[in-house]
Order: sequence, then C-alpha cells, then structure tokens
Amino acid sequence: MTITHAERDLWTAVIIRAVHDLIDEDETYGQEARAWFESTEQHIGSFFWVCYLLGLEPTALRRHLNEVEDISDNISAARRTTVVYGLESNARSQRSKPTDFYSARNAGRPRTQTQP
Repeated sequence: MTITHAERDLWTAVIIRAVHDLIDEDETYGQEARAWFESTEQHIGSFFWVCYLLGLEPTALRRHLNEVEDISDNISAARRTTVVYGLESNARSQRSKPTDFYSARNAGRPRTQTQP
C-alpha cells in the first residue's frame, strides 16, 4: 500500500500522541493508550493497521513501549518525591515568616527591582 507524506505524518503523529498519553500522569489517557497498543484488532485506525501502514513491526514497537513506560514510571515517581519534598521543605522555611499569597507563590525566586 502506498501512502503520501501527509498520511505518513498523520499516522506517525497518532502513534506519538498515544506514546505521550501512555506516559502521561493522567491515568485515563494512559489506560486508553495502553488498550490501543495492546489491541489485536486490525481495522482502520487500529494499532496493527497503523503499524502495517507505516511499515513497523507491532511486536517490536510494543516491546520498546514497555521499556519507555517503565522508565517513565521511575522518572514520575522520582519527580513526585522531589516535588513533595520540595513543598515540605518550603513550608517549613515559610512557617516563621508572615505569608500572603504573593510571597508564598514566589518563595525562593530571586527578587527583581522595578523601575520607577
């Protein structure tokens, strides 16, 4: 089957979007993407059909996606730990200071001087 560059770009973008959804922290998108990648259906728009159209091996792509998902899970867990720790340490440092919304929001940012 011969496809145009525009069709190739479109279906490549579909796979890329699905990968982003798979590793995104929103579980709904991740579950839908996982179901699409794991599907064995072969209709237009299915994972197998897109792979066939683009000349990709579905099994190999799935194997790589599992590796990417594992790496993403580890990064996400580390990021969550860092954010939680950062919020806790920031809260401890702010306890002794009077706080309002602006100063709490900008805690830790360098101050810039305003021009008169």
